[in-house]
Amino acid sequence: MTIGKPPAEGSDSRLPPNNLGPLITPLLGLILSTALTAIAGFLTDWHTASLVFLSATALFSSAQREP
Repeated sequence: MTIGKPPAEGSDSRLPPNNLGPLITPLLGLILSTALTAIAGFLTDWHTASLVFLSATALFSSAQREP
């Protein structure tokens, strides 16, 4: 076996395309928003925590939009 040898013809060694990106990123944003809300709710009152959640959710959702 030679290192750097190209794959045999007809074989495809590429990884399958990642189609989970559009699903995972908003979920990650929601998880981070919820975590920030819990921290803010623990440190302050829940009115401030709800504002933190709304602003964090808006920030993550605006980052998802394509230009």
